[in-house]
Amino acid sequence: MAERSVLTQRVQLGLETAYGTAVAATKRLPSLEFSIGTNLETQKYRGSGYKVPTIVAPSREWAQGDAKGPITYTEIVYLLASALRTAPAPTQITPPSGTAYRWTFTPTSNVPDPYSSFTLEYGDNAIGHRVAGLVFTSLRLDIARDRAEVSANWIGKALEHPFTLTTTGLTDLNNVPAIGTQWAFFLADTPANLGNQAFKLTRGFSASFTYPERYSPVWVVDRSQTSYVAIGEKPTEPTVELTLEADSAGMAYLANARQGDRRYIRLQALGPTIEGSTAYELTIDVAGQITGVSPLKAEDTIVAVTYTFTVVHAPSWGGGQYLQVQVVNTQSAL
Repeated sequence: MAERSVLTQRVQLGLETAYGTAVAATKRLPSLEFSIGTNLETQKYRGSGYKVPTIVAPSREWAQGDAKGPITYTEIVYLLASALRTAPAPTQITPPSGTAYRWTFTPTSNVPDPYSSFTLEYGDNAIGHRVAGLVFTSLRLDIARDRAEVSANWIGKALEHPFTLTTTGLTDLNNVPAIGTQWAFFLADTPANLGNQAFKLTRGFSASFTYPERYSPVWVVDRSQTSYVAIGEKPTEPTVELTLEADSAGMAYLANARQGDRRYIRLQALGPTIEGSTAYELTIDVAGQITGVSPLKAEDTIVAVTYTFTVVHAPSWGGGQYLQVQVVNTQSAL
């Protein structure tokens, strides 16, 4: 029997219509590297007079892993639709021919957010596994001139093995990278000034956007269930870190930190032209307040400082919000 090579293990995703109800996984995300594993909790008991456990009782089981790779304008919508919220149907951009679509993700501050879940298939033609109810529970984007990378954690219902992978109707996404040379950072005093060139950071070295663990499994006593039955939202504190030159402009934000001022941050990538004047785009807008200032440090030969912004609710922004992500690509659906 041939050995099981890591090189040929495929990952396929399928958008579920009902949470946890498995579907055929027909989409491949060629830029992302997935890990997949089982998390098994047990209860151990040791009776009086025994040196070792006498009973080990399995209690909770679920699948978990991560995904990481370069940021692309196409694959990112799968992560956003799960970690942030389900996007409304993307808006077709016309003219010329309408091959471009705008996706808008705006999670709410005080009502439940709908989310997209997926069925994951993993393996090759000989051995396969399946996970239903996969949701991306956290998300991080790291952006610098020489890199633009994304990482995410996910959880799903208990791993199904063995499973025969779907082999018909497969589609590889067109992975268009949002490379480091396509990004710009903005730091504005009002939402209206987001994207205003007067608020563009000309001495920004790097940025990171972190959306921490958002979902928690719901466990019930029901012998017909092999894993958790649903997920619930948890309180979360997204952050943005900006590393700037510690010149007079960069150090001026220390005053904002001391005064507790709210600021508005835009991290934006503009990619190749899709058609006409429409280009691939990834725009992350947040409202935040500075909650951390790093020691002065070296960035190559330059003195730099990193500001940590905790993302906060802004009542005057869009009727009250804290975050909006927009993506322009050629995808009309997940």
